Amino acid sequence: MITSYFPDDKQKLIGILEAGIGVGILTGPMLGALLYEFGGYSCPFWTLGFAFLLMFPLISMMQRLIDNTE
Repeated sequence: MITSYFPDDKQKLIGILEAGIGVGILTGPMLGALLYEFGGYSCPFWTLGFAFLLMFPLISMMQRLIDNTE
């Protein structure tokens, strides 16, 4: 999708994407373990589910902005 929507900046944006994936892989297990310690087995699932619900309006707004620029 990056190369389709942003053909001029694709190298930079792919680098940012890969950096984000790396940070997520490094911090994800630590955050999950921390949530598990404080809230039990279901706490990581509830926390991330709530975070995704909060991010959904922002993601849909960004998608509309990208679609309008074409």
